[in-house]
Amino acid sequence: MQNLKRHTNPIKKQKKKKPKPKDEPKTAPVVEGPDAKNALANTAPVRYVHQWLPMPKIIATPVDTLEATTLTPKAGRMMVVFFIASWCEPCQDLTAKLVSMSSGLSNLPIDFYYIFTHDAVDDAKGFMTEYKISHGYIAELDTLKNFNNPELPSIYIADRDGWMLTRFLKANQQDADETKRIIRLLTAF
Repeated sequence: MQNLKRHTNPIKKQKKKKPKPKDEPKTAPVVEGPDAKNALANTAPVRYVHQWLPMPKIIATPVDTLEATTLTPKAGRMMVVFFIASWCEPCQDLTAKLVSMSSGLSNLPIDFYYIFTHDAVDDAKGFMTEYKISHGYIAELDTLKNFNNPELPSIYIADRDGWMLTRFLKANQQDADETKRIIRLLTAF
């Protein structure tokens, strides 16, 4: 039998692959004037690293009154927002420390908000009673979108001018200590 070699073309036409676009972080548009603080609500998801971003507005329902309200930073006051859930074990571990920290800093110009995500009203009320939380809110869907569905527990801090200073996703005890340090630093003057 003959050895039949399969003839292959040494010069194949190779399809050129189009380079994939790099995933670059989207930046917030520059907005000046009275609409500057609400600019983030109208943008696509944004990474919060090395950017000056206004604190997104929080649309939430107070657990006590059940009437939706909008929470925004007040002029001259810092805003600290804790995103928690009654069923979240890390939230349960961290909440006692956050409540004692907020009560210890009550004489400073700071507003503390506890925002329950994915919780029923009765569960949130029980959690507030157990941990002695005074200002609890149930997050509306728009709030979760504005904050890119924050991982729990999360801590967001806004300065006295309404700009987001920092955030801690999947916050732990060290992040709570860092939050207190930041608050002390920014309220020292």
